[in-house]
Amino acid sequence: MRKTLIVLPSLFVLLVALSASAQFPSKSVAEIYEVKPKAGADFEPAAKRHMEWHRQQHDTWSYAVWEIISGERTGTYLGGTFGHDWKDFDERAKLEEADRANFRQTMGPAVQSMAASYWLYRADLSIPVEGQTGSAPYIELITFFLKPDAWTPDVEDSIKKVNEALRKGNPANHGEWYQLLNGGPDALVLAIGHNSWGDFQPSGKDLFTVLTEAYGPQLTRSLFRAFGENISATRSEIVHFRPDLSYLPEGPK
Repeated sequence: MRKTLIVLPSLFVLLVALSASAQFPSKSVAEIYEVKPKAGADFEPAAKRHMEWHRQQHDTWSYAVWEIISGERTGTYLGGTFGHDWKDFDERAKLEEADRANFRQTMGPAVQSMAASYWLYRADLSIPVEGQTGSAPYIELITFFLKPDAWTPDVEDSIKKVNEALRKGNPANHGEWYQLLNGGPDALVLAIGHNSWGDFQPSGKDLFTVLTEAYGPQLTRSLFRAFGENISATRSEIVHFRPDLSYLPEGPK
């Protein structure tokens, strides 16, 4: 199966972030941690001890962990908890305090740096895999860094038109979009899951062909232009899901 897609938001970042919270469904906020291990440190055993602490606390939140295996951040780990409202973080303030203390004790000596960020799942721009629960074994992450003067409505509209063509041209296409709310340069991430390395092999029609068949060459060029003119840089990576380092309790979270 071949999965492909494209970009989103931008200018008036504060206004976009504030309006997004009101416009999109609840339980859409994700907290992501980027953790870089110290060279030569026993990072993974330390991570397992910390996740065991979560298990002992009967934590109801899940924490998925991925290892970045391509790109300039290779060897860095991403940890994330998904499907929250902002108020949910208030309700676990005491547990978070204890969590930080245990992190410093178990993982602190093995960590070189850590950065947190908060993202909004953009269901209105995503084509999720029907019936899939949990993470795919491999995820292709394409980060689009936005220009300061990016124009959100045009970009969002172009993504929606691309999605319409993808659904018609190849039902196997899928991808999930996340908008950065806080924690770095304005960005949007497209996450495309893959079940195996063989799943990366292109098959079927490429994106340009699908769009041209749906809209003709002129509108296709306009879509690419509306998209590209708002982007300052891109980053492409592959991450490997690490269930052995994750904490995945029973339940909806």
